[in-house]
Amino acid sequence: GSFAYTRREPLGVCVGIGAWNYPFQIATWKSAPALACGNAMVFKPSPMTPVTAVILAEIYKEAGVPDGLFCVVQGGAETGTLLCHHPKVAKVSFTGSVPTGKKVMEMSAKSVKQVTLELGGKSPLLIFKDCELENAVKGALMANFLTQGQVRQLYHKCVVSYDVKPQREIMPKFLEEVVKRTKAIPVGDPLLDGTRMGALISKPQLEKVLGYVNQAKQQGAKVLCGGEPFVPSDPKLKG
Repeated sequence: GSFAYTRREPLGVCVGIGAWNYPFQIATWKSAPALACGNAMVFKPSPMTPVTAVILAEIYKEAGVPDGLFCVVQGGAETGTLLCHHPKVAKVSFTGSVPTGKKVMEMSAKSVKQVTLELGGKSPLLIFKDCELENAVKGALMANFLTQGQVRQLYHKCVVSYDVKPQREIMPKFLEEVVKRTKAIPVGDPLLDGTRMGALISKPQLEKVLGYVNQAKQQGAKVLCGGEPFVPSDPKLKG
């Protein structure tokens, strides 16, 4: 004589905490599903990329989303902590590093919030001798240099491939093509149409990347291209 059914209901207020390496996409893929399912969202972008989430809020408003349904809160770690502890927040969605993700989960667990974490991982790119070398080289360059390589730097290599493994038979030709095309990448002002690679997000990030390069050198790696800070020829870009 029993009767059971399932009813899907909105959670209420969801919090999105974004990263700096592709901030607009992260804001959209966290907020759009939440709003479509009847929730409100408070989104905290990275302090290093504060603008695009505000632009998204303006787009939502223009599209007819009621005031307050999608809110942007600026701030750093302290702001994120307050959001994770807030008693009226039902869910937290975080994109970033593993250590910070652990803290988000721990803070959210105190009030049994639902949590979604997009954290680190490894993604090797295996290239076999029967591949189309042209496509393989393009894929490897995209995987390692997308947004100056910062997609993989932030997530500990989870979104794109950092570990390129060509088969021995094609290694010399593959390496030659990769180095040649890397040297040909136009580096400069990202606002110019001809530029294909701009600067890293900050000086600390540059120092972190150079630290990895120096560590690799100490372990016997041979640098075939770059390995030192790039100084643009345009005086206006040197600041």
